Amino acid sequence: MRVPVRIIDPTLVTGLDESGDDASLLLEEGVDLATVSERLGHSSIATTAAIYSHAIRGKDRAAAQVWDDLMQQSRAEKSTGVN
Repeated sequence: MRVPVRIIDPTLVTGLDESGDDASLLLEEGVDLATVSERLGHSSIATTAAIYSHAIRGKDRAAAQVWDDLMQQSRAEKSTGVN
């Protein structure tokens, strides 16, 4: 069964999709939330955080891994007497 597809002006959709994709990529690459929020024209950082929380969660995992690596390094240095 074929479902009819409504054609939408691609310039309207493309602009929105690209800015969303761009914002996600910027956040995933480490650009701070305030900068991305400003580039998107959001009135508050909270708006950006709510919309792009998926990209921020990825950075949280990376930060947790960095922290874990630092703690392991610190424990190893303590056990060998290195300061």
